[in-house]
Amino acid sequence: MANLRIDHLNKSYGTAHVLSEIGLSIEDGEFVVLVGPSGCGKSKLLRMIAGLDAPSSGELVLPPRGAIGYLGHEPLVYRELT
Repeated sequence: MANLRIDHLNKSYGTAHVLSEIGLSIEDGEFVVLVGPSGCGKSKLLRMIAGLDAPSSGELVLPPRGAIGYLGHEPLVYRELT
């Protein structure tokens, strides 16, 4: 069984489709590189995997909480703190 499984994942904002029918299965010990042009939905997919955004439809099966780390473009901390 995969540690992470994505089936028919979709993300839309009104009529704008950001992700369409994404499928992925990652087994324990596997590494995946996500590449693509700017604006194709890489960060949106990673945010959904990290639990920071919800898919519009499809199935997202994640490993136990704490097994995934996420560091996005914008830090999730107060910028004024050092």
